[in-house]
Amino acid sequence: MIDRPTEIVNLLGTALPTKATFFSSLVLLRGLSLFPLGILNIVKVLLNFACIKWVAKTPRQRKAVELPSPLHYGAEYGQHLLIFVITVAYWVMSPMILL
Repeated sequence: MIDRPTEIVNLLGTALPTKATFFSSLVLLRGLSLFPLGILNIVKVLLNFACIKWVAKTPRQRKAVELPSPLHYGAEYGQHLLIFVITVAYWVMSPMILL
């Protein structure tokens, strides 16, 4: 590939269609189950409820428990970007994937 960089397009053109089943199932798994469950964050909601109910006694402690958790851009943004790139790559080959 280093000697002939123009062959990268041909290599991708032959390799991507053979991996379509894996990548389509990856996109479906992440898009329909993992990302929505991450948004729900049921464990954090239950722990916050229990902490507010039994542990936090003062309004300041309750306010500290209710603060939103920080967003980890290194983990979250990378996964969403990977799904976007895979979708765009297969969209060019077969536009019916997005319908």
